[in-house]
Parts: sequence; C-alpha cells; structure tokens
Amino acid sequence: MKSRRRQRAKAVLLLLAVLIALICIWLITNPPGVTRSRIEADARSGQHIPADYQIVQDVSDSTAALLFYGDTADSHMDNGQTIMIDSRKPFAVVIPRDSGQITLYDSNDQPVEQIAELM
Repeated sequence: MKSRRRQRAKAVLLLLAVLIALICIWLITNPPGVTRSRIEADARSGQHIPADYQIVQDVSDSTAALLFYGDTADSHMDNGQTIMIDSRKPFAVVIPRDSGQITLYDSNDQPVEQIAELM
C-alpha cells in the first residue's frame, strides 16, 4: 500500500514539475504584454485597422502612443464645427501646425482653460 502511495506521489510531483517547466518555457518565449516589435500589428488586428492606414507612433519603456489615419488625412475640422465628446473617456485632437486654434468647452458651454501650449 505504501509503495503505491509513493508511486502516485512521485507521479503527481513529476507531472507538476513538467507543467511548471512548460509554463516557464511558454512565458520565456511568449512574455505577457505586447513587445515593441509587435505593437503595431497587435493594434491593427485588435482594433481592425486597415493595412493601408498610415501610422505615427512613439514608444518608450513604459508607454506607447499610436495614431492611425487613412486617406482623409488632408481634411480637418472647419471653423465653427462642434464635436461632442464623452467627458468620462479620453480623447485626442491632432491638428497641423499653423492651422489656427481650437477651443474646448465644458458641459456648461464655458471655454476650458488651456492646459498646455500647442507646438
């Protein structure tokens, strides 16, 4: 009886050791997260971004910013155009240099104080 228990214990320990080894090998070859070399491909596939969209990106050790744009990159907001945004979600505004100014308004139609100087 004792020998059977020992054999089972050894088999369970061996199985656990093999599983731990396989997990370690998988983590080494496929680290969690997205690598710098795969970030664009991952964003394109995950967000269904067409292959013909151009990209501008900046990647550091802790942060990545990617901006994809299509063939309408030449067009921009006309004077007086209003775009509603959800104040609970982040947003970005990209405008060409020397293209004028934009004004952000809060939910009470009051101008929002400028946070940073535009380049």
